[in-house]
Amino acid sequence: MIISIAVHLFDFVLVPMFVSTAGLGTVAWIGAGLFLAMLAYQHLIVSPTDLRRLDAAFFTSNGIASLIFAVAVYLDVLL
Repeated sequence: MIISIAVHLFDFVLVPMFVSTAGLGTVAWIGAGLFLAMLAYQHLIVSPTDLRRLDAAFFTSNGIASLIFAVAVYLDVLL
């Protein structure tokens, strides 16, 4: 859990840096916000004492978050 939190906190720095450095627009920023919100959500549904929703947090939420961000960046570049 500590490693996951550390990596996700690092993402809260890197993702905005990426969007900004790449010169992306509003769609990418919205996608980044949704992506980071889903990372935070993962930590709300799983705790060190209750790992029952670990699959939902790790597989489902990560997959959806990654797709949202990728599609947002792709659409932003197209627009």
